[in-house]
Amino acid sequence: MNKLLAAIACCLIAISAVHAQRNSNLLASIPVENASSIAVGKNGDVIFIGTNRGATLSIYDFSSRDTLNILNEVALDGALVDMTVVDDYALALLEVDGDGDQIVTVGPDPYRDGEYGVLGAVDVPDGPRQVFAAPDHRWALVVGDGWSMVLQLVSSVESIAYAIEIDGNPSSGAAAVGMALVGTESPDQIQQFLLQNDRAPRASRSLALDGPPVSLSLNARMSLGAAVVANSVVLFDPAVMETVGNSLEIEETPTSAQFLTREDGEWLVVAVENSSDLLLYEATDPTTLSAIGSLPLDMNPRKFILYDDLVFATDGRQVSVFQLN
Repeated sequence: MNKLLAAIACCLIAISAVHAQRNSNLLASIPVENASSIAVGKNGDVIFIGTNRGATLSIYDFSSRDTLNILNEVALDGALVDMTVVDDYALALLEVDGDGDQIVTVGPDPYRDGEYGVLGAVDVPDGPRQVFAAPDHRWALVVGDGWSMVLQLVSSVESIAYAIEIDGNPSSGAAAVGMALVGTESPDQIQQFLLQNDRAPRASRSLALDGPPVSLSLNARMSLGAAVVANSVVLFDPAVMETVGNSLEIEETPTSAQFLTREDGEWLVVAVENSSDLLLYEATDPTTLSAIGSLPLDMNPRKFILYDDLVFATDGRQVSVFQLN
């Protein structure tokens, strides 16, 4: 009987640990009508906020770590679709009137006393959807409706564009040091492209999947990738394009997954549809993923960004910054 009670107690402890909530502090929050795109740069001190189909990009200072102070707003000659940050400037995808669309750089403008402004533009095909920047700030990947492009980033005002040949229709992407990954449907796979200065991207390996990847991400060391496929997260080695361990099956529908490096190891953070909680998994040993709880937010995040111990998130009506405890 004592052994049975002990076993039951161990099971209850394990269950409570799985569903345990981690604590976070709300550092700042501002209302933003139809907020859809957020990006973080300059060591987490600057936040770029865009609106769905809006023609204005707002830049906020967050160096105080307790309030978001508007720096200035930048008028865009098109509808903002998505963006990412390279150091202190943003790469913004725009749908513009007429044939073709654009990706513009928005950063400190020396001719406007350092206020942010549009610094340059590159033409892209119709229907851009997502843009991703490599952590070394040398490359960016753009995926659109039926096409994909890599940018070699020379400076905030100069870049070299390379179209890349892909199989299938792009559904997601990720950029790494010397590498770009494009997730496609029909066929459902991740394609790897190797990048070298002043050379067109070279197609290399690929990883077949059981469905189209709706989200791709890499850890800080670029030694592990995560692909959201239907109700699962597939972990893979981006160097050799092979799966690592078993897929993480999730009852809810995951929308994105990101890695978070901690002093005590590495976490996988997963957002799911219609939930204000981010699911947390211990991923230091990716072959034995284990649930360690959830992180409650005061919103159902449409998009979230992890930066050190900070979580930047938006639900389309507000943008909030949380600090992990």
